[in-house]
Amino acid sequence: MTMTKEQFERCERSCKRMEAAGGPKSQAEAMLYHQYKQQKAAVAEALKMGKENYQAKLLARVAEVHRLEEEIANLQQHLYLEKVQVDKMMELVAQF
Repeated sequence: MTMTKEQFERCERSCKRMEAAGGPKSQAEAMLYHQYKQQKAAVAEALKMGKENYQAKLLARVAEVHRLEEEIANLQQHLYLEKVQVDKMMELVAQF
């Protein structure tokens, strides 16, 4: 069973008090403590997976940006060569 954020925060406070008092004293406290630890581990794992997923997406976008920058540089070079050819043609036309 998963806890809501409010339940988790309340449980976290209770579990910290239990830890300060030397651990759970009853079976109910032990079950609550165990559930809290499981939920905390699940949240930590989800955050880790989310971070890894975000980093993978970010790296993919960085790679895409680099690819686009290279493509832009190639197109600029091609455009420059086309411009040089047009300028030469214009010079030839102007001579006649």
